[in-house]
Order: sequence, then C-alpha cells, then structure tokens
Amino acid sequence: MINKVFNNLRPDAREELYKVRNDFLFHALDIIEKHGGQPWLDCGTLLGAYRDGDYIPWDNDLDLGIKIEDVTEEMLTE
Repeated sequence: MINKVFNNLRPDAREELYKVRNDFLFHALDIIEKHGGQPWLDCGTLLGAYRDGDYIPWDNDLDLGIKIEDVTEEMLTE
C-alpha cells in the first residue's frame, strides 16, 4: 500500500523525502558512532549503495544495523 502512495508523489515531494531520508540516515549514523557503536548499511539500503551508489529508486525505507551490545541508553535518548 505505501509503495502505491510513494510512487504517486509529485517529483518535488519525492526530492523532499529523499533529502529527509538522507538527513535522517546521517544523523542516526552520527549518533551511533558518537556513542561508540559501529553501524552498517543493511538489506536494500546496502544493495542500493553497492550496486547503484544511491538508494534503490522504488525503496522507501532505510536499513541500518548495529550490534545490540553497542546500544546505550544515551544513544536511544539523543
């Protein structure tokens, strides 16, 4: 269902979502690394980065991994 909605967005709305997704990803990476975690891209996000050097055009989520041992209370509240 969400893919139907996402695919029907105006081009300018798609660009805004791309920017928000990108900002969110780098903000999450910064927080995790600041607290000593070692995050990685996973699943479709990793595939798109490797294969296309970008997000997969029809993928509308982020896949980010971190070891559970690296998660801290401070990380979750930041």
